[in-house]
Amino acid sequence: MSSHQKTIVRALLLTLVATLLALGSGVAQPAAAAQGLVVTQPVASQVAVQYSDGVDVSFSATSDQQGARLSASATGLPQGLTLVPNGTDTSATWTIGGTVSAAPAAPFSVVVTVGDEISTAQFKMTFTVKTEQASATYRGPTSVATGEQATLAAEVRQENDGNPGELSKTTVYFVDTVTKRTLCSTTTVDVDANGVGSASCPWTADRDDRTVGVVVGGGWFADAASTLGPGFGLVVSPPPYLTDVQYSDPVDLRFYATTDWTDQNAQLKAELGNFPLPAGLVLERSGSKTEATWRITGKVTDTPKSYFPTFFVSDGRPGLAGNQTAKAYFNVQPEDATVTYLGPTSVRKGEQVTFKAEVKQPSDGSPGDLSKATVLFGPLCTAPVVVDPTTGV
Repeated sequence: MSSHQKTIVRALLLTLVATLLALGSGVAQPAAAAQGLVVTQPVASQVAVQYSDGVDVSFSATSDQQGARLSASATGLPQGLTLVPNGTDTSATWTIGGTVSAAPAAPFSVVVTVGDEISTAQFKMTFTVKTEQASATYRGPTSVATGEQATLAAEVRQENDGNPGELSKTTVYFVDTVTKRTLCSTTTVDVDANGVGSASCPWTADRDDRTVGVVVGGGWFADAASTLGPGFGLVVSPPPYLTDVQYSDPVDLRFYATTDWTDQNAQLKAELGNFPLPAGLVLERSGSKTEATWRITGKVTDTPKSYFPTFFVSDGRPGLAGNQTAKAYFNVQPEDATVTYLGPTSVRKGEQVTFKAEVKQPSDGSPGDLSKATVLFGPLCTAPVVVDPTTGV
């Protein structure tokens, strides 16, 4: 290369260096790589919560994409929970919060979708709603006469688990701990400033003796450990086993049945077996499909002797689970009465005579029907009894 050519090359190199320096260029740096949408999931993907307790679960997301606008949605959340956002278009936090009002059931599968209007991401969570723990103490009367109305009352407390639920959402049942029959129930629980709930409902005593227990439930709260639950299958409370009754006297007996079977075909019914009731008595039913009362009523017109009727009670379910028997024993006795002869004491041979007698029933508190009696005047004749409606004689 000639000296002239070397001069030209050197001049070009100097010009290039000068140009680069004029542009402020130094050593080239690589451009930072865009991360796009980044989601930070909650610490726990499985959340267990008691009914009526609060929930506070958070997750976040960022996006460095041009034109990003963050948003999130959730499907399958238990009732009472919502998704609350907080942040900007490119950096945000969401809180799944609220008070669970969904009934305890199978786990809730939740799908959360996060997007920035350019791309989306999803993650899954599971929420398990458990029954809230509570206890109850009976505060109502300890005795009540048949036919009187009583106010059954209870005190309800939530167990101290550090996360107070809402007692006002519970249902309180008052049950007969012997027959498992629900006497009354209420969904109104008044909670005082100390968090203690009180509940009450009216009940008319329909039997002489009942042992009352308290159940906290209704699908929301767990049953108190010292009480019996309202679910009990088919329960039959039979009539008194032995009933002594005089002929023509009235009868008024009852027996009961309840069932927790709520199928559309559920229907409590009682059918008489091969051994009938004494003539004059009938079986009357009242109540609903799942709680019924049968009344054996009428006046006995059958021959004095023993009767052993059997009632087959069912709730519509096939098999032994939905069928039970209730037995009764009726001892029908002759009606007590006194007879005073009022006819002539002497009569001539061949002369027609009218025999007469006065018939009275002793006062036994259960008047019979004297018109069903027959008076036998020795071996001579018999006559029906005609009753004076004003005196009953």
